[in-house]
Amino acid sequence: MRCILLGVITLLTLQVATAQEVGFTLTVTNVLPSGRPSGTFTFGAHPNATNGLDIALGEREIPSLPPPAGVFIIYTVPPTPDVLWLSPKDIRKMSPDSQVRHEYDMNVTWNGGRLNVTSAMRLPRGIDSAYLVDAITDFPNNFIKARIDSGEVFTTDNPAITRMKVLVWYAPTATSVDNEVVERVAIAPNPTSDVVYVRGCVPGSSIHVVSTLGVEYVSVRAEDGTVVIPVHGLPIGAYIVRAIHPDGGTSQQTMIRR
Repeated sequence: MRCILLGVITLLTLQVATAQEVGFTLTVTNVLPSGRPSGTFTFGAHPNATNGLDIALGEREIPSLPPPAGVFIIYTVPPTPDVLWLSPKDIRKMSPDSQVRHEYDMNVTWNGGRLNVTSAMRLPRGIDSAYLVDAITDFPNNFIKARIDSGEVFTTDNPAITRMKVLVWYAPTATSVDNEVVERVAIAPNPTSDVVYVRGCVPGSSIHVVSTLGVEYVSVRAEDGTVVIPVHGLPIGAYIVRAIHPDGGTSQQTMIRR
């Protein structure tokens, strides 16, 4: 079985206040005798989000329909009349003055074995609670209802379960994260032609180098506070260096490859 892991590709600029985004990530793994293909899905809310495709917030359209058969993949179809499916990141509108529940589709193509859905992080401030449920029955009487929190695991060996929903209750104070100070990663040298040092990383963060056209060139995990990224193979131009922290927070800088 081939495995396609669709990375979260972003066109965020320095003008976007990423600290306003509240969200978390689930890991989905298909446990097979031949291997364990896996991927992640990020759920979130942002004041500037819409029900459609928000490229500036990291959502990306995958243009072909339907998804390819026989390939492990995670995606969502947004609540819009447009015919499209998205890479595994779904950002919804944040309501700053009232509690709101958002429902997110999470579709997984898999065939046999066991499907595990896990969360490695506690829900961030601004989210009251979240549940993984089936997409057929209605909350709270779902036949699948698993609370999402750090270390929680939902598992099934029924390959007919390919579409699930994630229900997230956002607290009225969700936008208070806009006032939190998110320390930016520092990059040097900049401009650069050989390597770039990304300092101030939180261990466990994922570091992404993305072009201004949305092409992801580098995705690495930070083992300590500094990550060294070779860039001599990148085309000359401007890039976004973005760190996604284990708690869901983000920070970024613009890098020039010359």
